[in-house]
Amino acid sequence: MQSKKQNCISLIRSNMASWIKAARLPSQTYIFLPLLLGEAVALNHGSGFSISRFVTVHLFGLAIQLYIVFANDYADQETDRNNVTFTPFSGGSRVLVDGDLTPFQILKAARLMALTSIGLGMILGVMAGSIVPIIMAVLGVLLLFLYSYRPVQLSYKGGGELLQMIGVGIVLPVMGYTAFSGRLDSFPWEILFVVLPTQLACAIGTAEPDEPSDRADQKKTIPVLLGPLSRKLVVSLHSLTALQIIWLFTPAPVDGLLLLVLLVASVIGQLFFMRSKAGDVGVLAFTFLSILSTLTSMGILCLFFWP
Repeated sequence: MQSKKQNCISLIRSNMASWIKAARLPSQTYIFLPLLLGEAVALNHGSGFSISRFVTVHLFGLAIQLYIVFANDYADQETDRNNVTFTPFSGGSRVLVDGDLTPFQILKAARLMALTSIGLGMILGVMAGSIVPIIMAVLGVLLLFLYSYRPVQLSYKGGGELLQMIGVGIVLPVMGYTAFSGRLDSFPWEILFVVLPTQLACAIGTAEPDEPSDRADQKKTIPVLLGPLSRKLVVSLHSLTALQIIWLFTPAPVDGLLLLVLLVASVIGQLFFMRSKAGDVGVLAFTFLSILSTLTSMGILCLFFWP
């Protein structure tokens, strides 16, 4: 009896560990900051803070992030199986490749998270008295489907990075903004000139380590299409963002200035790994610094607008 109990506990722990691995929780930062930016802008424009809306917005962020990673794992399982240059930032969670979970389990979880995302979008729509959060939730689910699944499957046909940019650079900030403001007509669209370049750079940068397996599977990612030029594009886009932030958002609070120094350092740091080959630690460093540049840029914007 004791042995059966221990086996049951061991199985539960193993399943929990597998689902935590599949969730790729560090990638939540990609979702959290764009949502927070939208909320910060809404509060800056005079909307009142609501803890219930704040919690619901970020529950949506968690649900949509889990949907993205689960659905991508299911769609890319063959590519991931052939990928020997994966990193903590790319190449999927590896739960299907390593046999930790079954494809059916991941697919079922992805569908559940898609429905949860839309449900939370509907709740936010009711809270805000606006249909926009509902539209953004549906659009967020749809973008991933267009990215990973037939018949469109832009991650293979080209343009997948642009879809990622639209999702985290437009859909999420608009969701955060309208959840608090209840209106879209006063959204400062000019902020996208700062947000979109860094989000596109991050999308390209996180695809860099997967270039060999993506090329073998005929995925038309920007690193596959442009080769070494793609890293120059990443650095150029991050540099454009940094210059805009320096020009538009200084002087800033001390903590903002510290983030600004970190942003500039992360952009410069990428230059040292421009020639690294896939599988080398240099590519991992390049990808990490690219992600850091984007997260730092978004953090500065959040600090600037937070009232």
